[in-house]
Amino acid sequence: DWHPEFQLIFSAGLDRDAYVWNPYVKKEIFKLTGHNHSLIGVKCIPGTYQIITGDISGLFRVWDIRTLATVQVFSSTGSEINSFEVTYPEKKVLFGSKSILAYKYDEPRDQKLADEDHTVCTLYNSLFQNFITVHPKRIKIWSAKTGQLQNVFRDITKSEISSAVLDHRQRKLYIGNSKGKVYSLNIKNGQRIKKFTGHQDEITQIVYWEQQRLVISSSWDGQVVVHDDSITETASSKKSGKVIHKCKVSCVAMHSLTETLASGSEDGIIMITKLLNYRIEATIPAHPEEITSMIFLNPTNMLVTADLLGNIRFWVIQANHTKRKPIVSITNGDTENPSSVSCMDYDHQNKYLFTGDEQGTLKVYDLTRFLNKVDASPLGLVNLHENEESKYNSNLFLTTKTILNKNLSDSDSRFSSEDFKKVLDLKVHKDSITHLSLIKSPCLIVTCSFDRNVYIWDLQGHKKGSLVISGDTNFDIKMDFEAISREDWQAACELYQEIKNMNYENLIATKESLRQPSSDEEAFDETEINLKEFYIPKRLATSRSEAKISNLGQTRTLKKIDTLPSLKLSLKKDSTFKSTAFSMMKSKTKK
Repeated sequence: DWHPEFQLIFSAGLDRDAYVWNPYVKKEIFKLTGHNHSLIGVKCIPGTYQIITGDISGLFRVWDIRTLATVQVFSSTGSEINSFEVTYPEKKVLFGSKSILAYKYDEPRDQKLADEDHTVCTLYNSLFQNFITVHPKRIKIWSAKTGQLQNVFRDITKSEISSAVLDHRQRKLYIGNSKGKVYSLNIKNGQRIKKFTGHQDEITQIVYWEQQRLVISSSWDGQVVVHDDSITETASSKKSGKVIHKCKVSCVAMHSLTETLASGSEDGIIMITKLLNYRIEATIPAHPEEITSMIFLNPTNMLVTADLLGNIRFWVIQANHTKRKPIVSITNGDTENPSSVSCMDYDHQNKYLFTGDEQGTLKVYDLTRFLNKVDASPLGLVNLHENEESKYNSNLFLTTKTILNKNLSDSDSRFSSEDFKKVLDLKVHKDSITHLSLIKSPCLIVTCSFDRNVYIWDLQGHKKGSLVISGDTNFDIKMDFEAISREDWQAACELYQEIKNMNYENLIATKESLRQPSSDEEAFDETEINLKEFYIPKRLATSRSEAKISNLGQTRTLKKIDTLPSLKLSLKKDSTFKSTAFSMMKSKTKK
């Protein structure tokens, strides 16, 4: 077929690739690869920048001529396809097999929007350098360099998508839908990888715990379910579990360092759960109305929650303190006409809290002065399993002159409005903001809304670009992609060198020495173990950077073993330490 605007010829034959030709060049200039069977044709869609290719299996691909990239993949429901044709101006694709099938081209009416439906959330993928917009019926991939639409995944689930999150490798996308189903997808092609145990009602939020490879979903059925992604669909896992509320669960937040999960429900209750044993640490009547959003100010132990009445409350979460009140409570918007906060994000480096509300307003608070007053120090790994009360200032977790229903101007308050300095207060959307996310380098904010627009902003409130179907001619996102690639390459080289320098001979020798039987069961032996020899490089650390060593029924915690040159321990020959050391060495050796 011939495209007059680009003056290109597209051809297809019995092989699996379609060829792109320039009439003035003897050799093809590009190959469109992606089919696994012989092609039956290639057609240009009049009035668009798209072409369509099909193969005998009934698989069809839609390509963007401007980028020569796939934007959609779909399959025919008929038997073996012999031919197909495209009609115009009514855009339909007709397939010929034993019968004739017709597919109508679903073209958005407004090219100045991201989609005809609202955007559930927008995620930035630094690995593939693109933006992912999640809509109720489809997922779209956009180039972070140009803002152009690259790919569209349709018909992923039978029900509307209600929440999504990326994994730590940024290769999987976890989605939840309105029927309570949770899936993982391959972000490259949109194919479903795994189906998890579902809920009975709509999924309200999904979060991902990187260290343990756990997917946590909340739902209107009143449950928070922890799914283990490290096992197959049919296998069972001790890591999986549930947290049950009395009412619908609206949001969740995860603090990975302390293995703490916070969940909020429509009755204003916050439940604090230790994921190590699924013990409920606290049940807090936090708000008079439904909790709409919550976030931990990682790595500190401070939790921020918001409700339908526009209240934003700050809590310091600590074990063994079930009777808590917020450190401080502020109001979003005017006191006479408050606005509910629908989403939040946090930048630890600058101590900025980002909020988006139902009026379409984006606000940025500088919490530096506030956090200094509260003195909510970051949680170090060394303190994770020790006596927490002895390590922290107890004033952080008590109600010393907290203000719950008072204005910040009250004279007896520890805090003032200057502690919550507004860096930005800007109306960015015409409708409620559904999601906002932070790009750390460069510092940009991505917002999406029920008005079906997706915008990208800097901290000064300047719009740097928008994600629209027709393309944004003013797209001005300047990222040093080459520097990012160089950093990834350098990190890979360093990781390779660490693995290469691992001394496996000393590891095996240490293991064999521990296996020697003891003539006297009660005798003690001073054995020097170089823990560095059987501890993996810090880049490969999985769930913790510390190890728990059980010796004679006592547990102690070693901080960052890879920084310790050696450790001399008194070992009882048949003590529990031996099996612990063996299992630890075995697991680390495999990894």
